[in-house]
Amino acid sequence: MLAHMQVTAQNCTGGSFGDPVTGSEDFGSGSNPGAALSTEQSNLTYQPDCNISDTEYTILNSVIGCHTEGWHNVLQDNTPDDVNGYMMVINATDRTDVSGTFYYKKISGLCPNTTYSFSAYILNLIRLDVDGPNAKHPDLTFSIELPGETLSTSTGKIGPTAKPEFHLYPTTPFCFTTGNNTTEVVLKITNNAPGGVGNDLILDDISFRAVGSPTTVRFSTTTDTRQEICAGESTSYQLNATVTDAAYQNYQWQVNRGTGWQDISAADNATANSKVFSLSINNAVAGTYKYRVGVAQAGNLASVNCRIYSEPLTITVNPLPVANAVDNIEFCEGETITVTATGGVRYEWNGPGLPANAPALNIPNATPANSGIYTVTAVSDKGCPSIPKSVTVKVNPKVTATIAAIQPICESDN
Repeated sequence: MLAHMQVTAQNCTGGSFGDPVTGSEDFGSGSNPGAALSTEQSNLTYQPDCNISDTEYTILNSVIGCHTEGWHNVLQDNTPDDVNGYMMVINATDRTDVSGTFYYKKISGLCPNTTYSFSAYILNLIRLDVDGPNAKHPDLTFSIELPGETLSTSTGKIGPTAKPEFHLYPTTPFCFTTGNNTTEVVLKITNNAPGGVGNDLILDDISFRAVGSPTTVRFSTTTDTRQEICAGESTSYQLNATVTDAAYQNYQWQVNRGTGWQDISAADNATANSKVFSLSINNAVAGTYKYRVGVAQAGNLASVNCRIYSEPLTITVNPLPVANAVDNIEFCEGETITVTATGGVRYEWNGPGLPANAPALNIPNATPANSGIYTVTAVSDKGCPSIPKSVTVKVNPKVTATIAAIQPICESDN
């Protein structure tokens, strides 16, 4: 080992993490089968389907009806939101020398003097109901290499499960800190278990992420991390960041409107690069909006590989309900005027003869004076009011009946 280590390893818990760095591997997405990896990434033999033998692998978005005597059916990869996401399906073997490492990846663009975590998701393909004393369990070693030094950790035996389950490995967070000139590391994954029955696995979501001391954000007026408003409202919030690591003092606020995280430009708000972000919302559009802050050491903020992020604050803009009721309706004098609306959990009626914001339109013994235009506002379970709906009510007056005097006549007259 070098006298001046370029990388040091440690366990890390309770911190804040960055997004997966460039070069992290989720194997992409698409229709079956996926393309083979380069020969530099794996020395196993690629096959285009999942009926693979020892020393072979494939890239698929699902594993169904393969090795039916013992394999799980796996309907999707580790990330449910990743439509048709690929995963690496492996029929491993006992090849534990360096040349037998079955997965290799060079991770570039790292930042010097920055701590990173490594993790991957593994699924044991063998079903619990067919496991036995002769079945082989996957047992992997993850190695992170730099010239002169290798850091490694192992999964131990990965047991079978009753249903297909991805599990995160290493089970204890595995982190390393780069040296002054370290911008690149090499990941190698080696299989330690023998070939034969079992030792079949899926590898997915290999991730390197920057990690640092906890970074938190809050609304200035509450400890709640969620706020709700109604569509069309205008309001403002002050978002505050707390960074516990003095080395991380460069800030970048981000917003996620449902299509991924985006930096908020300082040109849009003068505080987008400070601990305090003043957020103004005008004529809010329905949707869910998340805000977080990314922090990095001096000079590293421009690289997303160097940032760590807070957990997000969420602002939900609730849609307005739509009030529904008849447009025109007629009653007779003396009847009870009753009109029902739909579209909300409660209603506010206004019009002739009603108190302000009456909960219902119900007027007994109606008179023509009750004729007119009434409005109803539906209010949602979130307290959001609809656009008022107009209802025209006409009360028809009573008819006065008259009878002409009866004139006497004689029998047999017309």
